[in-house]
Amino acid sequence: MPCSTAKGITACTFIGGGVLARCMIDGLLDINDESNVVIRATGRRADHIKELTTRYPSLVVSLGNRSPILWDSPWQKLDKTPTAHVVFICTQPWATSDVCQDIRYVYSQWPIHPKPIFVTMCPGITTAQLESWLPEKASIVRTMPNTPVAVRQGATAMFANKAVTPQQASIVAGLFRAVSPQVSFVSQEEGIDVAASISGSSPAYFFKMLAALVEAGVSHGLSPDIASALVKQSSLGATIQSIQDRRSLQSLIDDVCVPGGSTEKAMWELEQGQFSAVVAAAVEKRATLRRCVSMHRDEEDWRFLEIFAGILVGLQIPTSDISTALEQGIKLEWEDVYDVVNPFGDRRGGKVNSVWTFDLHKGRIFLENSAHIYSAPLELSLQRPLTLDDFHPLDRENQTAESLQSLPEPYWDLKMDVAPRQRAFLGRILADFGHTWRHILRRQMNSTTFMKLAYAAVWISNMRFDIHERLGFEDLGVKRRGMYVWVTDLPKWDSPQSSFFQVGSTWFVFVQQIQEGIEMARDHARSLPQYTELEASPATYAILTLRQITLCKMVHGEAVWTRPEILFGDSPSDTAIDMMIWASDSSTTEPGPSRIHSLPVEIQDIILYYAASSSVSAGMLGCILD
Repeated sequence: MPCSTAKGITACTFIGGGVLARCMIDGLLDINDESNVVIRATGRRADHIKELTTRYPSLVVSLGNRSPILWDSPWQKLDKTPTAHVVFICTQPWATSDVCQDIRYVYSQWPIHPKPIFVTMCPGITTAQLESWLPEKASIVRTMPNTPVAVRQGATAMFANKAVTPQQASIVAGLFRAVSPQVSFVSQEEGIDVAASISGSSPAYFFKMLAALVEAGVSHGLSPDIASALVKQSSLGATIQSIQDRRSLQSLIDDVCVPGGSTEKAMWELEQGQFSAVVAAAVEKRATLRRCVSMHRDEEDWRFLEIFAGILVGLQIPTSDISTALEQGIKLEWEDVYDVVNPFGDRRGGKVNSVWTFDLHKGRIFLENSAHIYSAPLELSLQRPLTLDDFHPLDRENQTAESLQSLPEPYWDLKMDVAPRQRAFLGRILADFGHTWRHILRRQMNSTTFMKLAYAAVWISNMRFDIHERLGFEDLGVKRRGMYVWVTDLPKWDSPQSSFFQVGSTWFVFVQQIQEGIEMARDHARSLPQYTELEASPATYAILTLRQITLCKMVHGEAVWTRPEILFGDSPSDTAIDMMIWASDSSTTEPGPSRIHSLPVEIQDIILYYAASSSVSAGMLGCILD
């Protein structure tokens, strides 16, 4: 069905150009023209953009999601503004938060009209997460299409948040019907996981069944071509019949299974093999693992929970550390070694995927990983085995970290000349460092930890690495020989002696509130011997809070400041990175470049790439120069 609305056209923006996005674009282009639908797309890599522009020469394709051609009056070539704008987020789950951050940035720069409907195809990303990442009161529709959309025969389950109007839901459903004849809205978001287990995975189940039938036919003498053709056509015919015939599926089965006939006996063999039970188990497994993804847990969490739940209800008799600790009333922590969690906290440098804590004093069992903290009542665990659905995310205790802080205008218009390659490198490192920073945003703030992390971030931005260069060919222990460079003495995670820390002519101020930091900077500037209200203060202040950075200075006795920019908790903005680089430049007091800057640019890039490719908590890292 065409996508025109009652008063105009529908505009579609696809962020990400993977298989599902391309299927949607193909379907929309086939049944529409530019009189009622306009499509634009983005990609993350230059080769990706080239592929999209080659496939869709008539579409506007942008590298990145912040391009003005997508958002700044993007439909100027049209006679009138579209009555609906649908933004499809078709990225991998791990990239979704970054995409949403781009969208938030766009909202802060351009007036967007009409307000988009955000449609996601990202498994495991809940509407609650999307609502926290996207602009306030965003209309969001989660969708779960399946692979037959490639042949315009998909089945798609949807869930809409409360901001979606009936008209918006109808628009989204109409778009999907270009590739998915069956579109169903579920009333509860949990239904998406179940629907994905059925419609999302069922093509694989069907293909497996078809393959087994073909294999059986070949084993009884049919050629592979004949067996395959007969099985596929039988599958197609049975599917069409099940759609067109209004009777129940059991009635259709009964039509084939003549009492006492061979098919009836064959079906008996299937049930003897617990065919229905196996299918049900597959669906349950898929739904369980999908809930793990939705709650930022993996399959191991589900397995370990089964073990713990069994111990708690006495299903497992053998003594274990867990059961012993519970009997003795000891608080117990158990770790599954897998990934980096909180390298600067109590488990500094520890590599864990999940931490399970049985807290008898609080009467709860806690599950903590790199993204969230969940808990369930221990009392419930003594009544029956716990399930994933019993665990609920804890609310953040630190209210200061939840909302961004603003300052009154006008802002200090600071001109910063930062090299793009330096900005790109530091952005990678700070994004990785932010993994640790997010950990302290989830709970009551520890001021010592905050200052320690802020101090480390300053020295990371300063990039004062100590470089040891070795030339010649040596045994590197990796079955190859060559020269290499070691980067050592990364910033130590010591904390400063006070909330003020000087780098060059800049004073860094570590506080939890921006306004408090400005007041502290004002008092500090007035205490300097060279201060006078008749001219600008020579000192600049970089105020670091839990999530933001702003720069300020004193001019004629009054403080001026830059617009606060996001540095931690989300992807750092380019301006925030520029502020950190500009403020932490200590060349004014320490003559000469740092040793890393004395190396050729090509070698610098290799070192910086390796520095940004793993957790900065490593303390030492090296790279081979092939």
